[in-house]
Amino acid sequence: MRALVVGGGIGGLTAGIALRRAGIEVELFERAPAIGEVGAGISLWPNAIRALDAIGVGAAVRELGCSQGDGAIRTWRGRTMLALSMAEIERASGAPVVMLHRAALIEALRQGFGDRGLNLGCELVDFEQDGRGVRARFANGQRAEGDLLIGADGWRSAVRTRILPAARNVYAGYTGLRGLVDAPALRGTIGETWGRGARFGQIPLVDGRIYWFASWNAPPDQPLTPEQRKERALSIFRGWHAPIEDLIRATDPVTILHDDVRELETLPTWVEGRVALLGDAAHAMTPNLGQGGCMAIEDALVLSRCLKDVQPVETALERYWRSRRERVEAVVRDSRRFGFFGQLQNPLLCALRDGITIATQGRWGKAVVLDYARGWSP
Repeated sequence: MRALVVGGGIGGLTAGIALRRAGIEVELFERAPAIGEVGAGISLWPNAIRALDAIGVGAAVRELGCSQGDGAIRTWRGRTMLALSMAEIERASGAPVVMLHRAALIEALRQGFGDRGLNLGCELVDFEQDGRGVRARFANGQRAEGDLLIGADGWRSAVRTRILPAARNVYAGYTGLRGLVDAPALRGTIGETWGRGARFGQIPLVDGRIYWFASWNAPPDQPLTPEQRKERALSIFRGWHAPIEDLIRATDPVTILHDDVRELETLPTWVEGRVALLGDAAHAMTPNLGQGGCMAIEDALVLSRCLKDVQPVETALERYWRSRRERVEAVVRDSRRFGFFGQLQNPLLCALRDGITIATQGRWGKAVVLDYARGWSP
């Protein structure tokens, strides 16, 4: 069996590794001229680490990341509303939460996949399928044939556009910044700080750098220059507890990324015949639970097992998406809910949110996080 994988990100590379371990020949096509990732961090929760262990790259990823420390959600003045022990999560789930730079993760996965079957500078133009297989055509003139095609090409998926042209990405109501700063003296507690219509989060990385992210309620499609991004962040988070302002000030504005937060409307299916979607191409979600990349990794492992155990290809792909649908849709819903509460702007509702969270010690939030961390086994 031969699989064509479109997309060289987290989902595509993980799928390539997992499919090969299942005995399937893989050709991977990435439209960029090199495999890489922009400057941002990522948290891999135990469910993703266990899946990476199952395909033989978990150890390499663990070595690149930081798995120590405790997490918290705080008020803008610094009071802890929800405390989360990373050691507790590891004991409950059998694997750590690993925080690392996205580029480091991508490189570990690329090393795991290797150079064989890796095709760069290949932008998908079109494909066709019949009962015998799939034929794909790329903008550089390259053509490829296989028994199936996997669209792992992100939330702007070209594969999805061709099989589900009506699919829509929806604005979540808030925009976000991502920054990376080399300031080990400013390392603080992992987690988020919630204010009124705005949030700030920070994740320490293993090399002393700190990845931070920020969001605030705003209309969509409001571009900012790098200098404006830094100025806007300093304005919104002025007076928030340390080290928030210091982290923003220490960040080179040229390195600050700005994106509106969007999610993909629930699709009626991820599969059409011999073509299937994976990761953000199938279920792009808000980043509030840190499970977007984790779900792509889970997808890849489940897909490989369905193709190994079930025939014909069409039946295996149908089983793949049906076995993933309920879990992924639950993660999408809970991530949206976290974002809704985190982005509350009304002062009375914010006070109520903070008071209830403190009084209950964040019981609901902890339960959701632990459920997704340990509730799935490869």
